[in-house]
Amino acid sequence: MSTHANSVGIEASAPHWGRKLRAPAAIALLTLLVQLPIYDRWFSVMDEGHMLLFADLVTQGQRLYSDMTIYPLPGAFYLLALAFSIFEPSILVSRWLVVIEFCLLVAMVFSLARRMVSPRYAWLLVGVMWLYRIWAFPHWQMFNYSSTALVFLFASLVTLVAYFDSGSRRTLSAAGLLFGIGVLCKQDYGAATLIAALVALTVHVRSAPGERAARVLAHFFVPAAAVGAVAGLHFLHQGQLGFVIQMTVLKHFVGLSTYEYQAFPHLLPIFSQDPSLRDLAGLYNFFPSIVSTAEGQQAYSGGWFQHTPLYEVGAKLYIYGPIPLVAWGCIGCWRSRDRLDRADTRVAYLARLTTTAFATAVVALVHLYRPQDYVHFAVLYWTLILLTFVQVHALLHTRRRLTWIVAAIMLVPLGAATAYTGRLMLRFREKYSEPLPGDRAGVFAEPGQVRMLGELVDYMRANSARDQPVAVLPYFSIAHFLADRHGPHGASYIIWPFAEYPDRDQRIIDAMDATGTDLVIYNFTQFPNFPPVSEYAATLYDYLVENFESDRSFSDSAFGFKLSALRRIGKRDPTERELIDDLAAARLRIRDSEGASHPIEADQRDLYLSAAIWPFRRVIALRPSADGETVLSTSIEVPAHAQLHTAVGTHPDLWFLYPATWVRFSISAISDGERQTLFERQLDPHQVLEDRGWFDVDVSLGAYAGKRIELEFSSSTALPNGQSLLMAGFAVPTIRIAADPVTARDD
Repeated sequence: MSTHANSVGIEASAPHWGRKLRAPAAIALLTLLVQLPIYDRWFSVMDEGHMLLFADLVTQGQRLYSDMTIYPLPGAFYLLALAFSIFEPSILVSRWLVVIEFCLLVAMVFSLARRMVSPRYAWLLVGVMWLYRIWAFPHWQMFNYSSTALVFLFASLVTLVAYFDSGSRRTLSAAGLLFGIGVLCKQDYGAATLIAALVALTVHVRSAPGERAARVLAHFFVPAAAVGAVAGLHFLHQGQLGFVIQMTVLKHFVGLSTYEYQAFPHLLPIFSQDPSLRDLAGLYNFFPSIVSTAEGQQAYSGGWFQHTPLYEVGAKLYIYGPIPLVAWGCIGCWRSRDRLDRADTRVAYLARLTTTAFATAVVALVHLYRPQDYVHFAVLYWTLILLTFVQVHALLHTRRRLTWIVAAIMLVPLGAATAYTGRLMLRFREKYSEPLPGDRAGVFAEPGQVRMLGELVDYMRANSARDQPVAVLPYFSIAHFLADRHGPHGASYIIWPFAEYPDRDQRIIDAMDATGTDLVIYNFTQFPNFPPVSEYAATLYDYLVENFESDRSFSDSAFGFKLSALRRIGKRDPTERELIDDLAAARLRIRDSEGASHPIEADQRDLYLSAAIWPFRRVIALRPSADGETVLSTSIEVPAHAQLHTAVGTHPDLWFLYPATWVRFSISAISDGERQTLFERQLDPHQVLEDRGWFDVDVSLGAYAGKRIELEFSSSTALPNGQSLLMAGFAVPTIRIAADPVTARDD
């Protein structure tokens, strides 16, 4: 080790393998211990759920892409499927995989850092990486192709730097092999790593006498290409190579470039509150996920959030701060390029160049590529943490006094960050405290979520056989996995806003009909940055409305998940006819609290009355009145044995209505000047979870046979915010002829 290396404690060359691995192994073990309190808490319904489900389906003989639509390359799915084939499929098995991945990542970060910084800096970097693990949530908490790809790709760069040190062609080939495996997990991260590798290899070849570029590149890229060739032969054997290329290359990049994914907010304003960051989509996309998950609504109720722009300052520093950082790194590499010419500093310089090139490529990728949000940047942010330590060390390692000043300044914020991160971990662990039932789980969730998922899985298993398809739409893959069920079509597992095929909806419909899919689980809790499914999958949505009806609702809390089980509608009664032929001709008025009626003028009718398609009924939406009731009436001649059929419910969009209020439905008959209430029900779907759904109404009109009567449908509410067309819906009323008259019934 050189005099310079000894002066700062940097590893100039590789020591004995046993000594070299001792510290990384200890760090991996410590990183494992750090993760143990929280690694098995929480679950993700789609991002984690579809990884679990698709890997499980692979173990059952189904094929990625043709039997289940995905856009990433398949490496991470096959790795998880391999784990499932060795162990039993469960969320817990996947969590152990990601725990190991993060242990390896931190150990590799330390190993690479030791080539560039002193031991104190490297160990402090490890501590910051532990904090990063929490703030990157939900990445590194759940198994995902992004984190898996990063582990392999970073291993490739670390191995590449080891090649710069040893000159071993085997080491270079190993770096290429790891690069190929990483690309097989995620293609766009592979592109960023490729840039870093090419920069480092180019500088190495140009500055090393006797190195031949063709030979060096061949040793790196041939093993990488071999990985691609094996994968290509695999899919060629399956008969779907062209389709896989279409999905992972053409449709992947076309979808990302054409769909209006969320983008980063503008840099300005910084020191004032930005409304675009404070609406529902803004908070979902840019507020730290671990804070909102662990703290809940408390995260937004504090004075720091309500009355200051600290959130905006933090978010925009997080997004735009890396740009000057990587510029500083590039300038530093340029100014210190003379270190390439000295044997004692050459490897350290190439390690710094590789780190800087990788971080720069990552920042470019994030700012040029979409989606752009907190989570998609967070999984990559450790590259910037590493670069920061490298740059700060280069600035301070010869300035002892300045080092102590910076350390004193950073002591308080770093201590505060550590304390708050510990609090988040504690609250996270306490919040997700009840074990999910079933041998496919193995993790902990909130008590309400445990109850809901238990009921949902039991319902799916009770109403379908294992080989019978169940459609879970538009996305709630965790239910498929926990219930051990599959979908009717490869595109039905996740209904993306951009269709995989021009006729995607019709393909799913045809598959549901062909396979006799009679059960649908519909998830109303959809991403706020996606448009409604009724807009981007209108054909499929209309099919569901016409052919399925809500059978049961599932919710875990007032503001939590909301799902409905839909059952296919049987043969319709041939005697059934719609009660109101012409809605525009029906009488519409408001009856105030004193009983006086006030007709609604023609130009105001659309505000109070609408024929609409709701999930999952065709309805007459009747806006309730807070001071009295809104009344829709029609006159009919009642045939013998007539039975009135409808259903009442509140649109799921208002299940989260706040302040909470109820809605009261009423159906009355007026005959010979006398009014009789045939049905009445009050729903409070915000506070009473059992009031979420549709409630069938069957009323006998046998007592009025042969008479002309007036039927009144009315709705009322307690608070002004309940005066919405979405608050009260009557399923299109129909008249059926029963064999025998029946009494009124409310399910």
